[in-house]
Amino acid sequence: MAMISVKSMVRPMLRPMRSASRIVRFGLGFVAAVSLTVFTGGCSAITDTQLPDGVIGPKTYNNREGATRLTQAAREALSTAIRGYIVSSGLLTDELTASGNGEPNVGYGSRDQRSGHWSASAGGPPHTVRALARLARGIVGKYVPGETSAWQAQLLLYEAYAEILTADGWCSGVPLSTLDFEGDWTYKPGSTTDEIYAHAIQLLDSAELRASDSVRLQSAIRVVKARAHLALGQYAEARQAVQGLDGNFQYTMRLTFDDWRVRTRYNEFVAYASVSDQEGINGLPYRSSRDPRTTAIQLTNASNALVWFPARYVATDSSTFVLASGIEAQLILAEAAFQEHDPDGMLMILNALRTSGMFTVDTTQLSGGGERIDTLWQAGLGGIAGLRPLPLPATPEAQRQRLFAERAAWLFVTGSRQGDLRRLVRRYGVDREQIYPTGRYTGPGYTGTYGTDISFGLNQAEFINPLFQGCRYDD
Repeated sequence: MAMISVKSMVRPMLRPMRSASRIVRFGLGFVAAVSLTVFTGGCSAITDTQLPDGVIGPKTYNNREGATRLTQAAREALSTAIRGYIVSSGLLTDELTASGNGEPNVGYGSRDQRSGHWSASAGGPPHTVRALARLARGIVGKYVPGETSAWQAQLLLYEAYAEILTADGWCSGVPLSTLDFEGDWTYKPGSTTDEIYAHAIQLLDSAELRASDSVRLQSAIRVVKARAHLALGQYAEARQAVQGLDGNFQYTMRLTFDDWRVRTRYNEFVAYASVSDQEGINGLPYRSSRDPRTTAIQLTNASNALVWFPARYVATDSSTFVLASGIEAQLILAEAAFQEHDPDGMLMILNALRTSGMFTVDTTQLSGGGERIDTLWQAGLGGIAGLRPLPLPATPEAQRQRLFAERAAWLFVTGSRQGDLRRLVRRYGVDREQIYPTGRYTGPGYTGTYGTDISFGLNQAEFINPLFQGCRYDD
């Protein structure tokens, strides 16, 4: 009997748009992108005949309201892409394991135990975000010229963030094809992982110039840009990007998961994934550590399988997703310090996030005499109480492990872990089998051995691109 993939992909993310005539429908109750005539205003069979029910006419977008609605569509597309990526990347790494709900989705986004890399994957990189953001920028520039700068900065941030997710998660060689405002669908050849990060930085440079009137938006742009610099091994540039940022700032958006309490097969976590604990030899102790940053709630899903749900997403309607924050900025500064051979500086930053260094003494006498020290350490810049300061590990390898363990805790189930592990492979030279789950898989409902994949393959639809030459899985 053929062995199945043991790290399964969840509900496919938004599929990439393939031509200007494609229709992409979102959960906003309207069609976000239709044919080329939407953006040119020209006549065609679509504009000259009655449109199907639910399809908005092409000229609808040629005004301020259209710009607003298309921007909203881009934001909703990003929310959907992030929601799927959090779960799929968590399954690929050590954050999440399959929930045993009987939906293995063989081979999707997995550490495929077979020798080859299966090209079917998560439904494709979040290209829809890129397409909608680009189109919205064009419409904003033409029909809302007086408010172009800040509006376009936000859209550039969406587009760049989608590209960073693509570079973090997918194989090297993804084409950054474009749906052009008042133009056509333009196929592009495959871009390497590094080229995608570099392109995202270019977008963010443009965004930063346009966001001068919004400190919060500019701060978010700088953190996301620093994330791309880290991925490129440009640590000095990453440090420079976030230097001086307010440690308390947050740039958030809403993520709407299905109600986790209903325990239906449609909730991304309950149906497909459960918080892991020391998974596959190398996994971190997310649950057993009792770290308040990685708290999970125990429940059973629709198949009566025991699952652990991440506490940060317990909201019944929508949850707050932190796209960029002062905490991440501090973690970036800590990694830059480590790269500059300043482990003491690194540890100082990490401990400032963990605790203010204050503790209280309970003067109640213990039965054996003496005083009782309250070990619930006061919250540091990270805002979570109960985290005691860490000692400095003796070796550079142990220091690096501590740094990335702290990143894993602060950025738990936010889609950052995959980029971190891949950076460890690409920039630090760590063997993938030392950090990704490996060995025998013993999760619910499946049997097998973890494979070697550390990135997603491309959807088969990408192969209609005449310029696409395939992906590399060793980069």
